[in-house]
Amino acid sequence: MATPQPPRRRNSGYRLLPLVAALAAWPLSCAAGDKLPAPAASPTTAPWPLRPASPLPQPTGSATPAPLPTGSAPDAAAAPAASSAPSAVPPPRLAQVSPVYRQLEQVDADLQAGRTDKAQTRLAQMLGAVDRGGPLDERIAAHALMGRVYQRKALPGQAASEYAKVRALWGNSSDAVQHIGSPDEPQPVRYARLGRALDGVGEAFFYAAEQRRLQTVERLRFPEYHGAGQAHPPAKPLQDMSPAERDRELARRKAESDAVRRHIDGPVRHWMVDKQRAVEEAEKEYARLLDLQPVPPPRWVLASAARVGRMWADFAADLDKAPVPGWMRDDPELLNAYRQLLESAAEPLIQRARSAFETCHNLADRYHIDNEFSAACATWLDAHP
Repeated sequence: MATPQPPRRRNSGYRLLPLVAALAAWPLSCAAGDKLPAPAASPTTAPWPLRPASPLPQPTGSATPAPLPTGSAPDAAAAPAASSAPSAVPPPRLAQVSPVYRQLEQVDADLQAGRTDKAQTRLAQMLGAVDRGGPLDERIAAHALMGRVYQRKALPGQAASEYAKVRALWGNSSDAVQHIGSPDEPQPVRYARLGRALDGVGEAFFYAAEQRRLQTVERLRFPEYHGAGQAHPPAKPLQDMSPAERDRELARRKAESDAVRRHIDGPVRHWMVDKQRAVEEAEKEYARLLDLQPVPPPRWVLASAARVGRMWADFAADLDKAPVPGWMRDDPELLNAYRQLLESAAEPLIQRARSAFETCHNLADRYHIDNEFSAACATWLDAHP
């Protein structure tokens, strides 16, 4: 769609509309070699993620789930059978069938209550035994919980190490599924164990994506403009000025506008290219969750969609920081046209944010997930109908 042009002004003296359009269109135009990818399609046709993904499990399980795979590589069909009705047999609480999960539940209770040191001590005391002889799901759950403990203690290096262990433990999903629980356990118990393992692995992948976002996307701040702006408006309008006064005023306006344009064409343009590249690379990290087999964990897919939406929404909001020539602030009509053009330039970014937030919101509804991520998605969508 063509960028809307503001109405032509009479007696403006200095033709500024091309400058306004150029300033507003900068997010979608780069120098050769730095061309930005085409904007994503509308979320009505391409919801986040913008690629095929493994089907997610249904929010409730069947009373008679399909057996866990025993030889061939798992796939979505190996997940618990789908059902839109509540399960006739509620899933077992692992703390009731596993001493290790009972201990992990106690550690998590300490962590939630703020007893972080106690949680760390108790978990460290049991980790050795779990690693030596515990089923794969218990080892994954224990190391994921230790990663959470280190996060709470603001020790990112140690947290990253624990989550790396989780990802390494999962390794090849085909082999990993075979080491969930014990073959002689009832199928509902093994499915509960599989769900717990996948949730821990999802948490570990999400943590890695979070670190990528913090180290790349969040460090790219919009470049501040330090050019001189208009200290005060002229004493009279252009049309009432003498030819000499008019020439001086137009020269001052041109100098201000040229300074803004140099800032846009230089630091801002380079920031735009780097920012989009960083956001798209971080988005790929979050989307890695979708490759988890036999099914990706909905809780962490939702959290990833929320983060991706937030990155694109913040990117779009940064466009409001684009500098405005000082003299233009005294011309409401032209200033409004400038802002409208900036909003139009931000629209592709808003659509990518909406796509991710709608995925998040739909997952929250489907799986009855109510947490800070689902709330953030609902809040954004309510504010951007």
